[in-house]
Amino acid sequence: MYTFSMKAKYKDMEKLLDELMDNPYLIIKDKQKACKLGQIAKELRDKKVLHISQDPKLKETIAILKVNNAIRPDTVCKKKSKKIKYIFEDVLLPPPI
Repeated sequence: MYTFSMKAKYKDMEKLLDELMDNPYLIIKDKQKACKLGQIAKELRDKKVLHISQDPKLKETIAILKVNNAIRPDTVCKKKSKKIKYIFEDVLLPPPI
């Protein structure tokens, strides 16, 4: 199990991560939002759970949450308090040795 915490003031990033919980990928047309998502969710990118790639010709960014509820139901859940917590039941990573 893995928990990702984020400050509650990032409402736009919360909305993007909520969409990623239910969809395999998300196309983000606003470059600033994509950059902000990459900065805030750096911990998820480092764990190889979130992948963000840009297409310079189309000027779009594609965000892929590799573990989501679209593919495997009830894998990711969300809890709100002072911080927003996304709880990943299984991140499909081998345990550390």
